[in-house]
Amino acid sequence: MLSHLRLMPWSWARHSLSIGGVGENDEVTYLRRTLAWPFWTGAALVLLAVALGLVVHVGLSTREDTGVLDEFIEHRSAWITSAAVVVTNIFSPVGTIVLSVLIGGLLWWRTGTWRSAAYVLGAVGGSAAVTFLLKLLFKRDRPPLTDHLVTEVDFGFPSGHTTGIASLAFSTAALVVVMIVRRRWKALVWAFAALMIAVVAGTRLYLGVHWFTDTLAGAMVGVGSALAWGSALLGPDAMTAALGRGPARRTER
Repeated sequence: MLSHLRLMPWSWARHSLSIGGVGENDEVTYLRRTLAWPFWTGAALVLLAVALGLVVHVGLSTREDTGVLDEFIEHRSAWITSAAVVVTNIFSPVGTIVLSVLIGGLLWWRTGTWRSAAYVLGAVGGSAAVTFLLKLLFKRDRPPLTDHLVTEVDFGFPSGHTTGIASLAFSTAALVVVMIVRRRWKALVWAFAALMIAVVAGTRLYLGVHWFTDTLAGAMVGVGSALAWGSALLGPDAMTAALGRGPARRTER
C-alpha cells in the first residue's frame, strides 16, 4: 500500500519550504507576502480563542460545558480509562516537546532544510507560550476534583495537551503533504492530524480535567499558532500549497 505514497523530490521540498526573495530592497515585499491570508487566518484563530475565553469568563458556556462533560463521564469504562491515561501521558507537555524535537529532526534530515525543524519546534513552543499567558489571564478552574481521573493543578483554559497536539499535528502535516503527489494521500495526512487532535482532546474530557471549551480553545491556539508561524517562517506560498490551495512557488534560499 505504501508503494502508492509517491513523494515529491527532496530538492523540490527544500525549495518549497524556503523563504525567498529577501534582498536589501525587498523587505517590504517580503513582509507583504508573509502577512498574507495564512498569517491572518492563524492570528484570527488565536483571537477567537481569546474571545471564547471572554465568553467562558462571564459564564455563558457553563450549561454546554457541563452537558458535554457529563456525557463523557457517563460512558467511562476500565479499558477506556487505561487507554485515555496512556494517551494523555504520551501527549503531555513534556511528551509533546520530545516528539516535536524528534519529528523536527527527522523532517530536517528528509527535506534538507533546517526550517522544517524550526517550523515544528516554533509552532509547538509558540502555542505553549500563548497557552501559558491565556491560563494566567483567565484563571479558569477545572471541573470538580471528584470528576478527575488524573491529577492536574494549574488552570484549565485553554487545554495545554490539546494546544500541543494541535500545533504538532498541524505543523507536521503541513510539511508532509507538500512532499506527497497524490491528493488522496494528502487528505489522509490531514485526516490523521485532525483525528489525533480529537483523540487527545477527547481524553482530556473523558478524564474529567477539562471543559469542552478548554479543548476547543486549545485547538484554535495550536492550529492558529502553527498557521501564522508557518506563514512567517516558510512563506505564504508554502502554507497555501500545504492546504491544497495551489502549488508552492520555487524560491531561493
